[in-house]
Amino acid sequence: MNKSPSKPADSLTQSHDGMTHSGLRKRIMLKCFILSLLFTVAVGLFLVGIFVAGNKLENLLFYARVPLKDGSSLAIRNCVYFCMPATIIIFIAANFIPYKAIKNKEKIKSFSKKTKFGFPLNQMRFLFNHGFLISSISIVLAIIFLGFQTSAWSYIAGMFRTTKIYEEKYVAPQDQTYVFPSEKKNLVYIFLESMETSYASVEDGGFMEVSYIPHLTELAQDNISFSDTDKLGGAQPVTGTAWTVAAMVSQTSGIPLTIPISKSNFGKDDTFLPGVYSIGQILEDAGYKQTLMIGSKSTFAKRKDYFEEHGNYKIFDYFEAQKKWASDPEENLPEDYYVWWGYEDFRLFEYARDEIENLANGDQPFNFTMLTVDTHFTDGYKCEYCPESFDNQYANVINCSDDQVYDFVKWIQNHENPEISENTVIVISGDHLTMDHSYFDSIDDSVKSRGRRIYNCFINTGLSDKHTKNRVFTSMDMFPTTLAALGVSWGNDQLALGVNLFSGKPTLSEELGLDEFSYQLASSSDFYSDYIMDKNYQKYTLKPDEYEDEVGPSADSREGEYLSNEQKKRDQQSKSSIN
Repeated sequence: MNKSPSKPADSLTQSHDGMTHSGLRKRIMLKCFILSLLFTVAVGLFLVGIFVAGNKLENLLFYARVPLKDGSSLAIRNCVYFCMPATIIIFIAANFIPYKAIKNKEKIKSFSKKTKFGFPLNQMRFLFNHGFLISSISIVLAIIFLGFQTSAWSYIAGMFRTTKIYEEKYVAPQDQTYVFPSEKKNLVYIFLESMETSYASVEDGGFMEVSYIPHLTELAQDNISFSDTDKLGGAQPVTGTAWTVAAMVSQTSGIPLTIPISKSNFGKDDTFLPGVYSIGQILEDAGYKQTLMIGSKSTFAKRKDYFEEHGNYKIFDYFEAQKKWASDPEENLPEDYYVWWGYEDFRLFEYARDEIENLANGDQPFNFTMLTVDTHFTDGYKCEYCPESFDNQYANVINCSDDQVYDFVKWIQNHENPEISENTVIVISGDHLTMDHSYFDSIDDSVKSRGRRIYNCFINTGLSDKHTKNRVFTSMDMFPTTLAALGVSWGNDQLALGVNLFSGKPTLSEELGLDEFSYQLASSSDFYSDYIMDKNYQKYTLKPDEYEDEVGPSADSREGEYLSNEQKKRDQQSKSSIN
């Protein structure tokens, strides 16, 4: 008997191996459901990559290791809002389309026969039969894309190579002898959240047609501001300095915040970078009274730990403000008052005025350090005092911060107490570039090619601006430069990996080249792990032939003679001023 040739089973519509149509339909739908999950994961990873573009993996890994409960959840919520709609649509569509295809299989087959390429049946069959391969490739591509968006691949590569930059270039701050002026100067150090010189006008060196920061530009032009050009510029972002905590560490201690993957914590015995020796410790040893004031919760990202362990700072944060609200009827704020990251910058500056007056009335020199937050991405926080000068919120918030900082600086300069107005050095510094990198997408490439830089300004230093222009420097150079601004000397021009910019000595970025310097910082370091993280000073003895200007018996003699001469000059100046 002749048998007609059998037709191949259609995996989307027919049964096989004795399986019922109902059983096959369930199997198809189960596979479609699994594939929909895989495709949804791929789309989700891709969207996350778009949202976090410009944020470094080192930044994300740091926050993955610290408690997030005391920070703002807004960025996380915005990420969810950005990614969730598309992923939900993909998930629903990937399940709904196969369901409708099975339910209307005869209509689809009929329509497919009329088309030249068997559309859509052939395409659906291809996707179904190769779904696991396609979805796997999609996930891999999404991971690669996410890696490029967060510089993950360069970070991972860095963990597999080692650097000797610390052994070769690091100058231990704790090994130096510091000489202060006979009348010690006070310090007000203002960290400005996400403040970069890109917000200035094109004419002044920024990106904007109309400046968002006219007052900060004026302060920089009228005082001392270090720049990478002959106009308004600033510090270059490098590995381990590009988010708030890393910026605060690098600017106060001259090292990047690069936590090795192999480490489960930030220092032994639950300490935070115990091997660091910061400006806070130097000033504490010199008798300074110190305060850190922030408008958020200081416990977020271990900021409280850092400043308490490295300088014994008094901390005034959101929690302390709550106590003030409870005890001060004039505040008249509810107990659970909470906006943005805690409370607004205009309140922060009000509290700062009170604290500076209290510090100035004491019998010790003071270091008052503060951090603003309203300009944090995304879009910033628009308070009741923000102007409507521009057509978008972020521009108005930045402009508002510009006004508030300027008013605060003028309050200091015009204060009736000379301890505040005359004997205080003011340092204003952006902490890092804004993480809202897409904000500059509309800027012409010819303008953006000049590069984005971190703002800085030094006020009332009494020092020369001879070496301020066309410099290549990073946040780490702020550490010794701030000490020099206070009139402090220590026998050389470097501390940790930072160089005193007032000296004119080449920074490590200038000596090695910025790309090479950043490359070395992104590499794994046994020195960093042992010396900075574990405070194992004994393991690394700096060799006299490598550090002949800093260590060894002959160096001690030279440094002692130098410091003695410096002190004699200061004493002579003091006597001259009295006479």
